[in-house]
Amino acid sequence: MRPTGRNSGRSIDGSNSRWRLGIAPCLEVLIDLPSYTGTLKSPGASGFSDVAPGIKWQISPVPGKIDLSLTAGVALPTGAAEIAGRGAQPYIQLPWSWSCMKAGASAACSRNSSVPPS
Repeated sequence: MRPTGRNSGRSIDGSNSRWRLGIAPCLEVLIDLPSYTGTLKSPGASGFSDVAPGIKWQISPVPGKIDLSLTAGVALPTGAAEIAGRGAQPYIQLPWSWSCMKAGASAACSRNSSVPPS
């Protein structure tokens, strides 16, 4: 649960959930499940977000230390328009991570990033 505020309104929303199913090596189908946003203090909207099916392909490991994937999907207009917007909303993400672990080192670092739709 996460409280948020905009203008003088206050609301709370639940966490995002994603179901994933591997269908082949490096390939999975996924569904982003709707979350609920509730108004605590007006103005504000209440309702569910959209359901968003998609597919993810792990492209790498790329030679070196980079792991790269490509995720594409579309948010279907199943939720409240005040929360999720109107119409289908396609998206593409390029999640990646970079490991900087050295031989014999006891620590590792990684960087994860994705490009959300605008």
